[in-house]
Amino acid sequence: MEWQKYFDTATITEEEFVCNFRVDRSHFARLLLLIQDHPKIRRRDPAARGGYKIQYTPDLHLLVTLKYLGSEGNGATAMKLKEGLGISKGSIHAYVIRTVEAILSLREETVF
Repeated sequence: MEWQKYFDTATITEEEFVCNFRVDRSHFARLLLLIQDHPKIRRRDPAARGGYKIQYTPDLHLLVTLKYLGSEGNGATAMKLKEGLGISKGSIHAYVIRTVEAILSLREETVF
């Protein structure tokens, strides 16, 4: 998948990652750990193995959201955001909404 290139340190440098997503990989990984099992990201499906069906991977949800939040003007359009991520423009809005809801649900445990 096209978006997985962002995790290959031989292909995308740390500086390029920060430029694209406004956080370094270590902060990305810590935030991902907090939201990856959130019901907005993983939907309950009794027929799926383990009882959960992944709507798409949690890391892609977070990449899309960070790219959206770190963009301004025309760079925040779905057409621009889908470039390099290999997903449809229609998915962008859904990924951002689900991820933001998951992050906001953590405020009681993470904001002091």
